[in-house]
Amino acid sequence: MFELLNETLFEKHIAEYLAGSKMYNQRTPKDFNIQKLVDSDMLLQFLQAEVTKRV
Repeated sequence: MFELLNETLFEKHIAEYLAGSKMYNQRTPKDFNIQKLVDSDMLLQFLQAEVTKRV
């Protein structure tokens, strides 16, 4: 009848929901620089968008 809700199913549901949103960018762990604690590509994308807004 109903599937038991476990963490794996919950995460899958959330990921599928977010993937359908234009405001969400799914990234992989390799995109994140653990030494600098940042996703450099996403940071650059954000900064370029902000500069463009202000010009």
